[in-house]
Amino acid sequence: MEKKKRKILIYLTAFTILASSITYKLSKEKKDGLIQEIDEYLDSFQDDDFLICAHRAYQDGAIENTKEAIICANENAFIDYIEIDVRLTKDNQLVLSHDDILLNKNQDSINISSSILKFLLEEEYSYQSFSMMKKSLSDEEKTYLREKRRKLINKTYQLTSLLEGLKNNKKKVFLDLKYQNNEKEFNEALVNTLRGMDLSNIILQSNNRNGLIQIRQDLNINTCLIIDSKSDLKYENDFDYLCIRKSLITYPLIEYFLNNGKTLAIWTINDSKDLNNSFSKTKDYYKDIIYITDYPDLIATKLYQKEITKF
Repeated sequence: MEKKKRKILIYLTAFTILASSITYKLSKEKKDGLIQEIDEYLDSFQDDDFLICAHRAYQDGAIENTKEAIICANENAFIDYIEIDVRLTKDNQLVLSHDDILLNKNQDSINISSSILKFLLEEEYSYQSFSMMKKSLSDEEKTYLREKRRKLINKTYQLTSLLEGLKNNKKKVFLDLKYQNNEKEFNEALVNTLRGMDLSNIILQSNNRNGLIQIRQDLNINTCLIIDSKSDLKYENDFDYLCIRKSLITYPLIEYFLNNGKTLAIWTINDSKDLNNSFSKTKDYYKDIIYITDYPDLIATKLYQKEITKF
């Protein structure tokens, strides 16, 4: 009896090892296949009809919301828009960051809103790339994106350093303003930073309607309202640009906004499932939408493949 049990255990172990080996091989082949598809698209890229926005700038080989990521996005022709996040420090300086709370190398929490600029610039922060393994990713996409997961050292950048690097930029840039009950101080700092600049390629974006309306009193600049819930739709007449949460889009809504001269962006489109859902709702307007994505190379490739297969 014991011999029989041992034999069964050996067979089960061998089967598990074999199954794991096959799964690894298939995953690797899928990953390699997707990488090849993306590389072929980017290598042969000349132009397309799609509007791609690099969410928090282009993070392939760089960290979100950094000068390096912005330069990378600016140098890639398939990216049409760049989106970055802006926050206000305790001493009323503007820095690039999505979150108010950062972790330094010792894993201590640091709040941007309660820190002065000099301290923030001197610190180094631990960084972990975000939301790469969401459930809706296909196995192929998940395997590809797992390769990008890494721990890096991040630094804080001032908005002024970004703007210096964008002087010859031809892409449009969304500055996502992260107000924290500080509209007056935030807008004063922003006006002082942007005054005298060519603002034709800059769009100020926020879910804070009042903050955006206030800043238009001092700057002649495009503004974009983030539509995060159905209740926000009533404010659409106040803005030429609208950035709509993907779960809110419908074909009648898209048609109405575009026919009324609005420029529309959808966030955040990060995988084939997101893309297919958006196609089912935008239909013949799919080329008139800005796709905001954390993975511009992946989404641009998938858009191209959809186009050539005449979905």
